[in-house]
Amino acid sequence: MSVTLHPTDVLTFQRPFNEVITQRLILTNRNAEPIAFKVKTSAPLKYLVRPNKGRAEPGESLEISIFLQPMRTEPPPDYICPDKFLIQSTFITADREKLSLTDIWNAPVMSVIHEIHGQKLRVTYLPSDSTPPQKMTYSELENKYKDALLEIERLKTLLEGAAKPTDEKVRAVFIRPWTGAQGHY
Repeated sequence: MSVTLHPTDVLTFQRPFNEVITQRLILTNRNAEPIAFKVKTSAPLKYLVRPNKGRAEPGESLEISIFLQPMRTEPPPDYICPDKFLIQSTFITADREKLSLTDIWNAPVMSVIHEIHGQKLRVTYLPSDSTPPQKMTYSELENKYKDALLEIERLKTLLEGAAKPTDEKVRAVFIRPWTGAQGHY
């Protein structure tokens, strides 16, 4: 059991950050039972989430608004944001139907039936005038790195070959037949 989120793994916020910036998160319950959800963040002073908890009926989609509060100073363009969001969900079974959302989440120990599922979202800050960065998997990044190392080795080989001419090139260029008494080649 889990809910479907859109966006699925990254929340992006477009610069400048001198005013409130809103991002929308769509939560869809694709289960046959209603679910309770709540949204947590690693930076609660920077973000306001509405609603931060709630109930979603089977097949229902809800819009969650995430507000990035204005910043005093703009982070550098290459800043990698460490902020994350955790969206937790659990089934509302018949025995929990009459409980409030607070009571559902404050239950001392949840049994296997009342398991909590969590999904994480990273936060990325986008430049003010560009399109979202292209996502790259670890293996794609590793392949680009290996290609770059191979290109460096190829260029080194070319440079070494240019700096040290072969014997035939040396004879052809530097050793000319003696032309006689004039003293030059």
